[in-house]
Amino acid sequence: MAKKKMEKPTVIEETAFDVKQFLNIKEIEYRTKSQKFAVKNINEHLITFLVGPAGCAKTFLGVYTALKLLKEDKKVERIIIARPAVTTEEELGFLPGDLHEKLLPFMLPVYDQFVKLIGVEDFKILKEKNIIESVSFAHMRGRNFYNCVVILDEMQNATPQQMKLVLTRLGSNCKAIVTMDPSQCDLPDKVFSASDPEELERFEGIEKIKIFDFSDDDIVRSEIVKLVVKAYDG
Repeated sequence: MAKKKMEKPTVIEETAFDVKQFLNIKEIEYRTKSQKFAVKNINEHLITFLVGPAGCAKTFLGVYTALKLLKEDKKVERIIIARPAVTTEEELGFLPGDLHEKLLPFMLPVYDQFVKLIGVEDFKILKEKNIIESVSFAHMRGRNFYNCVVILDEMQNATPQQMKLVLTRLGSNCKAIVTMDPSQCDLPDKVFSASDPEELERFEGIEKIKIFDFSDDDIVRSEIVKLVVKAYDG
């Protein structure tokens, strides 16, 4: 009786994940001329500072442009997010969990913008595949970022040393988007902020670096936010 020929096990090859085909980004309409020019400047410069009051959509525009570059620019492979872990004068005590869980409360305002543009499920997939990565300043020394867009959010709460640290991590084919509202710095009074005028002045006039200023008139979050900001600014 002839022996039954052993069948070879079926090997299922995993298809490489193509993020550019996968991404489906909601299109937006610019609500002010400044928003359109801000995105233009991000595309034209290696480092762009978006400086202005609350409600100007600084973070939203940064996330939107980063996603568009991830989809359309052949050299861009990842998005890196960093945000100072500084609270607004309210100590919450020890935060449980691993590094990502500890960072989550600080990163949520940025994550919310990704969800608006690509949906929660697609955002989770990109996070799981490490195409979107959140990093802390405490563990950034020695890192090198290549072929990516780096979003640095709420950098008025960073020190000049932290700003230098992250900007010196930028490698080839890398672009940085820095958002800050100097009027809402939560650092202690004795700590110098990366958003202080003399700190920003060091970047003025440098090719490929742009400081883009929003004004109170660019606030689009709501009419009440515009009134509140003007009340505080005088």
